[in-house]
Amino acid sequence: MSELKKYTKAEVAEHKSFKDGKKDVWCIFEGKVYDISSFIEDHPGGEEVLLDRAGDDMTQQFADIGHSDYARQLMKGMLLGELVRPRITRAQVVSFSLLFYLETFVPIVAYSQTAWSAAATPLVVFLVFQFPVSRDGPWVDPPG
Repeated sequence: MSELKKYTKAEVAEHKSFKDGKKDVWCIFEGKVYDISSFIEDHPGGEEVLLDRAGDDMTQQFADIGHSDYARQLMKGMLLGELVRPRITRAQVVSFSLLFYLETFVPIVAYSQTAWSAAATPLVVFLVFQFPVSRDGPWVDPPG
């Protein structure tokens, strides 16, 4: 089987028009991109159901309805490619972790002066383990 073409969520979002004879509707289902333009008028649940989520992920809605195996078979003929998942960088992970720490512990510290030492210990441990020490220097990310 050949490799599937990759699409970004932004590219899929551009394909959501079904007016004036122009049929261009894509959707995302379980990480794959489908062109459902030719199927919209034949959908047993009506056009509106598909057009409401056009250009977006329909995985949850599809699962909620409890579609049949036949519906999944129909989708195979509409497959265009797969969704490119954005990569999360190490800096983003550190930022999110630090934000969580600040939202969790700073309000506690604001109400108690003795809580500073209790709040500072996890922060120091967090920072030490986020930046491994290597022979090249103290703040170098590991290769890979």
